[in-house]
Amino acid sequence: MLPASAATYEWLYRKFTDGTDSTWLCVCFVRGLSPTEALRRIGVTPGPITGDYGFGVSAARGVGGTVLIEYGWGHVCYTRAGALSEGTDAAAVFLTDDEGASRTTPPAG
Repeated sequence: MLPASAATYEWLYRKFTDGTDSTWLCVCFVRGLSPTEALRRIGVTPGPITGDYGFGVSAARGVGGTVLIEYGWGHVCYTRAGALSEGTDAAAVFLTDDEGASRTTPPAG
């Protein structure tokens, strides 16, 4: 594995802030599922932040499965990690710099 620093991931911060200098980000790794199947399991259509919805989801094939990246306040990937992990493994991380944000623990799965 190559060494990484905060600068290595600066693009992630820049891409997934909400335009008001607030960061809301969820990343989920799912073993053995295609991006299409992962999105179907959580009932989400990928796309950018639009209108009043406040969140968007991107899915990409990774080595051994799928990576879901969600930005905005929705944290759907995080709260639906149980559905993603049925019959396989999933790991989800939710991050925000909003100290008043509610934290929801994903169900075991």
